Amino acid sequence: MFKRMTNVRVRSATAEDIRLLPAIEQSAAERFPPSDLPAHHAQTTPLEELRQGLAAKTLWVAEGEGAQVIGFMLCRVEGSSLHIAEMDVLPDRAGRGAGSRLLEAAFVAAIGMGLRSVTLTTFEHLPWNAPFYARRGFQPVADLSDFPHLGAALQAEAVMGLRRRVAMVWHPA
Repeated sequence: MFKRMTNVRVRSATAEDIRLLPAIEQSAAERFPPSDLPAHHAQTTPLEELRQGLAAKTLWVAEGEGAQVIGFMLCRVEGSSLHIAEMDVLPDRAGRGAGSRLLEAAFVAAIGMGLRSVTLTTFEHLPWNAPFYARRGFQPVADLSDFPHLGAALQAEAVMGLRRRVAMVWHPA
């Protein structure tokens, strides 16, 4: 799928990892311009949602050198899709393969679960958002009626004041 990075390892999260994830998410949010992600919207994923992902085995962490947790991805099953609810990598470790490796874990999991796709919503214009996902096989969703959870997510994001958002989907080859 992607070039394997020897210094990044992805594994299922553990209960001990959960305490590390809010700081990673908060640090990653600092990369966003305030015009895209105002500070009052840069809240971390509630711990209960992370625990639900842990229980559902849809929460993964990326480890760098020395087994340091440098990123994570939280997914949930939505119909016939594995939906990426949150994915973050520490800014000083971005661009080194952790995000790609996390996506690879989602692809493998979706196929293993017999799901038809992996979905997400993201900013359309930021290079580490939609363009990053497009380079890894995601395509903008043309018909949201095929993915009602994406329509609901985009609507909720619009109510929160987020703009320039796009829904994307990956299908196995």
